[in-house]
Amino acid sequence: MITEALNRAFYEGRRSSELPLVLNDAVTVIEGAKSGASACVIAPQAIQPDAMYLIEYEDGSSEVRSFRELRKDDHVA
Repeated sequence: MITEALNRAFYEGRRSSELPLVLNDAVTVIEGAKSGASACVIAPQAIQPDAMYLIEYEDGSSEVRSFRELRKDDHVA
């Protein structure tokens, strides 16, 4: 369960050990069928056993992925 405090921190851009990604972080999928695809973090979904995020791909589709399946992109073209 995501507490109100963690949810608020996510949307305010404050990272935490439970939610290391925040709203609109650019990420690349590093595992699975869409490996290599670029996406944007939209919402937190869970923190246990691993942080889970709703992400939106460049084509507008979305899905839930775990933090370990994502790499934060520090440089966006």
